[in-house]
Amino acid sequence: MEVPLPYKFRSCALDISWEDLKRAFSDQSLGVKQFAAPKQNLTITYQGPQETLKDWLARFNVEVAATEEISDNEALMGALSSMRHDTPFREDLN
Repeated sequence: MEVPLPYKFRSCALDISWEDLKRAFSDQSLGVKQFAAPKQNLTITYQGPQETLKDWLARFNVEVAATEEISDNEALMGALSSMRHDTPFREDLN
């Protein structure tokens, strides 16, 4: 059942169908969903002061998985720059 447009919208000079508008909206929405996170997000995924290394690594891995075309070296550099400095594991990575 199609709902009629209010009077003020009926005299619109645009010649666009409702189907075209729906398709344009869907195409735009799908484009937003295919967004890939930039590599810079890895350097700002900081480990919280009370966050365990295990919890932070799980959260960091989600960010790595969301980032396209990333090498192991880039992921490691992002981890080193955002990991807490007093973590004993950090010394083993250097």
